[in-house]
Amino acid sequence: MSASFFSAADLALARESLAHAERPTSPRLHLATSHETDPGPPRPEALTPPETDGVPDTVVLVVDYTTDWSAVFSPPLFLPNGSRLVVEQASWQAMAVEAIGPESGHVEVLIQAEPESPNPQARTSPRRVTPHAVIVRNFPTDLSARGHVNALVGLAFARLPAVNSLHSVYMGMDRAMMYAQLAAIGREPGMGAGDVDPLPLVPMRYCANAKLALGLEFSPQPEIEPPAVVKVGSTHAGFGKALARDAAALDDLVSILMTQDEYYTVEPFIEHAYEYRIQWIAGHVRVFRRNSSTSWKNNRGNISFEDMDVLPHHRAWAAAVARYTWGGLDLFALDVLHIAPDRELILEINDTACGFMHEHEFEDVRRVRNALYTKLSQLVDASSESTP
Repeated sequence: MSASFFSAADLALARESLAHAERPTSPRLHLATSHETDPGPPRPEALTPPETDGVPDTVVLVVDYTTDWSAVFSPPLFLPNGSRLVVEQASWQAMAVEAIGPESGHVEVLIQAEPESPNPQARTSPRRVTPHAVIVRNFPTDLSARGHVNALVGLAFARLPAVNSLHSVYMGMDRAMMYAQLAAIGREPGMGAGDVDPLPLVPMRYCANAKLALGLEFSPQPEIEPPAVVKVGSTHAGFGKALARDAAALDDLVSILMTQDEYYTVEPFIEHAYEYRIQWIAGHVRVFRRNSSTSWKNNRGNISFEDMDVLPHHRAWAAAVARYTWGGLDLFALDVLHIAPDRELILEINDTACGFMHEHEFEDVRRVRNALYTKLSQLVDASSESTP
């Protein structure tokens, strides 16, 4: 079996944050080009400040190091109560969080300057921020599978509204848990059983990688025969994933994993015509083909993208995932293997940090903005209705 190795540059980038590598985008996004369209504000009146004095700004903390979100929120948007949305932007590694309970929203974030930030306002000086809402566009995990989880937990502790919800971002850090959640859709009560069809998932075997001297073996299970893909823990962007083409290679790989503590999964390597992605942003569905000409991992190497027609089953799968995954997702993408005209399998889900197609990124980041605006407007409306 031929081996392939990541370059030193690849590993350095991954150790900084695996969130960075997953996103198939251009370098930093600043201006629209001729083929990009602006979906516009979530509602026309959002651009006009109501005749209300003294309403404080609503601070939106955006966790992202790729896109200048100050440009995405320009011109500024105003909530129904007259509050203006103001952006503060940082990457996970640049922030420290403290929060106080039990009331929600009591949180303070210290942010260090990031000279390489795409947002000019974030490059020069440290600042103290009290956010009221969050957009998460970077994974909080790295190769160690922990990464910057403490900052995420602090924001979740404060129960801030977010896209995606901070609870779902936390649960989405674990790949095996996400698979289990997808597997429950359409199969279990409360998860759409009887209302939606079960999702067609690639079979997977979970191995806890425990070292117990019991003199026992697991009961016989249906074997996943090589060629098989072994994935370690919850890393992203093609890291921690290897293809074992025969039984000997699989045994060798497992013997190496037994010297470590991470769990691993085994799934069949399925020959397929192509791989594509179903992207969901608050009800908007986009489908695009994604293939690499240099790697069997279709999210690495020389990758090409091509728009596809959105078919009814794409919308059905995406709507089911949006509704039933961790209380609801605003933003995610499903990676799908097209095996034959009548056979497709869902490979995995990428949630809040899913990559956008370069051709549509200008539009899609504004759809994310609109999703948060809608969520905050609903909270404002609900608050005004409950106030006598």
